[in-house]
This record gives sequence, structure tokens and C-alpha cells, in this order.
Amino acid sequence: MSGTNKFHFIFALDNSVSMDGDREALAEAVLGFVKTRVSMDSDDKLSIVLHNNKPSFPAEFENIKDFDKDILNKSNEGGNDYIEALKGIKVILDKRSLIVHKKMSGTNKFHFIFALDNSVSMDGDREALAEAVRGFVNSRVSMDSDDKLSIVLHNNEPSFPAEFINIKDFNKDILKQSNEGGNDYKEALKGIKVILDKYHPKEFHPVLFFISDGRCRFEINGENILKEIYATHKFKSFIISLKNDNYYNLKTFADITNGKFIICERNLEMKNHLVDIAKKL
Repeated sequence: MSGTNKFHFIFALDNSVSMDGDREALAEAVLGFVKTRVSMDSDDKLSIVLHNNKPSFPAEFENIKDFDKDILNKSNEGGNDYIEALKGIKVILDKRSLIVHKKMSGTNKFHFIFALDNSVSMDGDREALAEAVRGFVNSRVSMDSDDKLSIVLHNNEPSFPAEFINIKDFNKDILKQSNEGGNDYKEALKGIKVILDKYHPKEFHPVLFFISDGRCRFEINGENILKEIYATHKFKSFIISLKNDNYYNLKTFADITNGKFIICERNLEMKNHLVDIAKKL
């Protein structure tokens, strides 16, 4: 069973003055536990939280086979505060969750395609949009992800400032193109199709972010193009409207792709949505 059940053992040990006479016995007891697990050829992790007036961490998520009881030979001092002990346990569990998430993100590789409205109506929101995308990218990079990124800017016709680049190479300055023209979602979809047809390795799951203020044309031909792209590539989609009106076409977009439709205010709320999505993928 030990070969298939891996554990993270967290020993939260009272290190206050009242425990002074029991320090050696406590170290021996933990050592006995560790030796038993090691004898089972277990692949466990071990953390130690010593707590008195504040927690300390002589071991954090280390291989159980590397345990040395001498790390517990710390003089007992102070009183004990269970609230501080719990804070220490939380530190360990939060770090462990991040480590596990990093490992998982290494097996789930994504190709993120940001299709961003670059029409005149978006002119005042260009910097906020760039910051929101950067917030998303920074979150993914902090997880040590191995993702790819493409950018499709769309107005009367699409442009491609980034095509299947390493997400760590993103520079928000590539989004500093002047906003111009109206917007035609059919042209935007043609741009998305170019990227998906050109870059579709099986190990990278495509995820589309389509962000617009909803002021656009979207004809029956556009719906047919979208249905064709989705049938071919089966991407995950997040459709974000930056206004709470004029969003009917964007809602249709989400319905066709079985995507998540989000209405948000510009600026901070947009960034918060993207960062939240980045963490949950």
C-alpha cells in the first residue's frame, strides 16, 4: 500500500518551556515513526512545525528518508499559543498546495489564445486590457507552467503580435498597437482559425479568451465559422464582455462553444477575473 499511497506527514510539536524534559523522548518517538515508514520503502514527505510563542520550521516538505532527529534539538522556550501553532500549520499546507499545483501544471500544458478587441471603441481600455493579460500571464508563470501563448488583435481585420510563444516570453508592450476601425467578429474568428489551424500539437490544450465590449457585427456566416472551428479543435473558452449591454453576440459565442460567459467592468475587475481563471486551470 505504501507504494501507491503517498503521504505528507506534518508534525506540529510543542516546543514550549513546559516540554523541556521531554524533548529527547519526543525526538526518539518521531524518529521511530520515520524509521517505520522508511522500512516500508514509502515515498512520503515530512514537515516539522515547532510551536511556542511563534512557529518555526526545521523541515518543510522534505523526503522522509532525509529526516535527521537532530533538527529537533532546539532549546525549549516561551509559552505556547495554539493560534500561532495553527498559523504555522497553515503555512506548511499552503506551500504544499502550491507545490502540488506546480506539478499538476507541468502535466497540463495549455495554448492560451487571447482574441482581443482592438477597435476604436476600446481605445480608453487598451492599457487596462494589457495589464489584465499580464496579470494572467504572471500567475501562470509563477506556477512554473510550460504554456504557450498567442495573441489575436481584431478590428476590421486580425493581426498577430504573438504566435505560439512561450508564455514566459510575453511582453505586454506587444499589445500597444493603436486602436482603429470598427469590429467584425467574423474577421476575428478567421484570425482565431489561423492560429488554431497552424498550431495544434496534442500536448497543448487550446484555451480561448475572447474579450470585447460587444460593439460588433456577428452574422450567420460568423456563427457557421465558429461552429466549424469548435468542431475541429474543441477548445475551452472564456468569453468576456466589458459592458453589461450589447453582449448578445458574445453570449451566442459562449453558447456555441460551451464556454463560460463573463460580464465584468473594465480595469481591476477584468484583471481579477483573468488571474482567478489562471489559478484554477
